[in-house]
Amino acid sequence: MRGRIALPDGPQDERFKVVVVSGDEVQNGRTSSAITDTPELVYRRHGQRHPNGVTYIVEFVIASRADGADRSRFQMMFGPDL
Repeated sequence: MRGRIALPDGPQDERFKVVVVSGDEVQNGRTSSAITDTPELVYRRHGQRHPNGVTYIVEFVIASRADGADRSRFQMMFGPDL
């Protein structure tokens, strides 16, 4: 997929993939993730400020009774190291 990002030096094309896992596939319901192919356009300092002071996500936990099946699906989304 593509999107346009307005930058001071003019608009740029961002490229990304959207991965959707339906509620039929995971116990906890529908899940989606956008994975950028152009991080240099998305992860810019001015876009990394939030009023509550958050600077990054330390941990993301998924609890599931279908551990093996859900694990393989989330590994497809985020990679085996996560």
